[in-house]
Amino acid sequence: MEHARFLLKVEREGIPYTLNHYFSENLQKAQNTRLVEMISSAGKAVTYEAEEYEDPEKGVFISLKRLQNLSVAKSNSAQIVERIHDVLASYYKVARKRFVDVVCQQVVEYLLLSNDEKCPLQVFTSKFVRGLNVGQLDDIAGEDASVRDLRAKLDRDIGAFEGALEILKGSV
Repeated sequence: MEHARFLLKVEREGIPYTLNHYFSENLQKAQNTRLVEMISSAGKAVTYEAEEYEDPEKGVFISLKRLQNLSVAKSNSAQIVERIHDVLASYYKVARKRFVDVVCQQVVEYLLLSNDEKCPLQVFTSKFVRGLNVGQLDDIAGEDASVRDLRAKLDRDIGAFEGALEILKGSV
């Protein structure tokens, strides 16, 4: 838990940066999606021989003047908000995946299962488990007494209901 807290502290208090190429891919995808949405909302369906295309694959028509005004029609704050949103969403998508991988690799795999020193779960080797008797296994991995009692009661109830069903089938 100490190492997991350390990794969490590094993520929360460290400078948010990544060298992962998926960051720039995610950022470009977000910006591209925003651009396509702006153009689509500003354009009109392409017409060819007086027919409107219903198929979005065939595109939209937008005048150059309107296209030039798409980016200048926004205020500075709107552009900054969009940029910050795209950067943060792209960063945290990559950072979340990295953090999960690091916790699994360092905390779970190394510190709990396979480091050179005695780690907590190395005690449960297959040789150790094979050497346990039924009572010891039940103490370690068995159900709680309350769950066991409830299971026994439910088994008795099922038996009673099946018996009642047989009686009802015989009397019909």
